[in-house]
Amino acid sequence: MTEDELKLPGYNPTWYDDAQEMIAGSRLMALRGSEIHEAWTLWGSSGWVDRAPVILVMGDTRLEVCARGVTQFSVTRDTLVMDSPVQASGPGGESGEPVWKKNENHELAAIVNKPITEVGAVEYQLDPMARRRFKKEWVLSGIYLRFDKAHLEIFNGLDCNRMSNMPDRDHPVRYVSCAQWPTLVSGGSTR
Repeated sequence: MTEDELKLPGYNPTWYDDAQEMIAGSRLMALRGSEIHEAWTLWGSSGWVDRAPVILVMGDTRLEVCARGVTQFSVTRDTLVMDSPVQASGPGGESGEPVWKKNENHELAAIVNKPITEVGAVEYQLDPMARRRFKKEWVLSGIYLRFDKAHLEIFNGLDCNRMSNMPDRDHPVRYVSCAQWPTLVSGGSTR
């Protein structure tokens, strides 16, 4: 199911393709100290709809995060109307009304009711051929949240959302903490 096949009432994503722009534009730093009380994902007849935003609820705020394409990621707040029906139609005649489910993904259930201790962007290092195409070495992949004894990444799985409770040690990624962002602007290191 593609993003165009989903009709998400009210959803108005803000797409970023740069980690520093996303950190500044999405007010991620404000999440530090917050607790995620609920985490929602959209489910259809074939399982988790990984192209729909992942919703993290903190108090009265809903953070909506979603990947698109190869290098884009959206972070918005409170645009979705979750109590309105979602309409979907897909290839091969698949259609129906997907439903939002709370704490359904095990990655999300593991971080519910834990305070966020660190938040930031995940960047992926491109191979030399892709660097020539995108004209940069690092591309935005997603966000990460750290908790006491827990971790959550929501990242771009090539035009779909992927999640993990473990920092990625198998691929060339770097974690850009919101706390480091002023240092990055003045030329500091991301490590």
